Amino acid sequence: EAEAAQATARAIAAVQRYREACLALAALSGWDAESPPEPTGELEARRAPPLARLLGLARQHSPLLSVRRAQIAEARARASLADRELAPEIAIGAQYAREGTPGGGTPEDVVLGILSIAIPSFQINQAERAGRAADLEVASAQEAAALSVLAARLESLRTAADAALARIEAYGQDILPLFAENLRLLRRSFGLGEIDLLQLSVAIDRFLDAQLEALDGYDAYFDAAEPSRARSA
Repeated sequence: EAEAAQATARAIAAVQRYREACLALAALSGWDAESPPEPTGELEARRAPPLARLLGLARQHSPLLSVRRAQIAEARARASLADRELAPEIAIGAQYAREGTPGGGTPEDVVLGILSIAIPSFQINQAERAGRAADLEVASAQEAAALSVLAARLESLRTAADAALARIEAYGQDILPLFAENLRLLRRSFGLGEIDLLQLSVAIDRFLDAQLEALDGYDAYFDAAEPSRARSA
């Protein structure tokens, strides 16, 4: 009787957790809370893509890497601007004059072209150029560090998803079918009077525990496959 009361309490708690999960789904999807949606169908799990593909997608869609690339582009532009200040300044001009000739001849028009090129000095703007070059190196190092951290995170999630999938497959293909078959045989034995109710209850409890462990495998898989969605939920 005590075990039956405990099982009833666990069933009530499980129904409440299910209700809370449906309400959370309704809140995320904008559904009416009075009649929240209930998930149906089969859970789909598949192996994670290779790390190289995940990194390629991350380079395209990661906001952090986009910011790092923009910082590198800005630092490169500032360094290029500082280097261009070393270029010599070129001035072009013209001068017109009308001059007389010796001996009282006819005056002549004289036009002079002027091209002025300053001699460059490599000491000009040296501090700013060094600072801009350092900023570029820092931005590049930050991008490399962000990519390294992201690669480690992706590999951790990828291996976690594959490990959870292996658990799911083991329970689905091997463990749960064996438990179900044993439970069927035990119920038959109970009907024939070969075992008592306590032995059957223990078998049912173990079968339910195995099902919960299988569901834990699904939970771990989806946490690894979509960590941001799991945290928001």
